[in-house]
Amino acid sequence: MRLTTEAAFAYDDRLLETAAFCCRKRAVKLGQNSTSDKDIWKFMANHFSALKRARQTEKRTAQNRINKSRLRTNLRRFRELLASGNKDAATQAYQETVSVLDKSVQKGVIHANTASRYKSRLATRLNTMAAKTA
Repeated sequence: MRLTTEAAFAYDDRLLETAAFCCRKRAVKLGQNSTSDKDIWKFMANHFSALKRARQTEKRTAQNRINKSRLRTNLRRFRELLASGNKDAATQAYQETVSVLDKSVQKGVIHANTASRYKSRLATRLNTMAAKTA
C-alpha cells in the first residue's frame, strides 16, 4: 500500500517524526548538505512496512552498539589486568571475558571463529603472564 498525503497525516505523528529523522540521517549519510524539510521527503519511505523497518533498524543498531561496547570494554579490562601482572584478578577477568565473548557470538555481534581466536590468544597471554610470575 502506497502512502498518500491523507494517510500520512492520519497516521501517527510520532511515526512521521521517526521517518523524517531516519530520512535526515540517510540524507546526511549520502552526503547531501541540504536537509531541509522540502528535500527530506525525497528520502521518505513510501510504505508502512518501510517505516517499520526503519524503526526496527534503529532499535537493532542501538542494541548492537551496546553489545559491541560491552565486548570491547571487557577485552580492555582484561588486557589492563594482564599488564598490571595481577594473576588472580586476570584469571577471574579471563572467565568473565570468555563469557562475554560467547554471549557476543550468540547475539551475532562477532563470528564464532573470531571469538575462538580471541579466547585462544587471551589464554596464551594469561598463561605466559602466569609462567613469568610463578
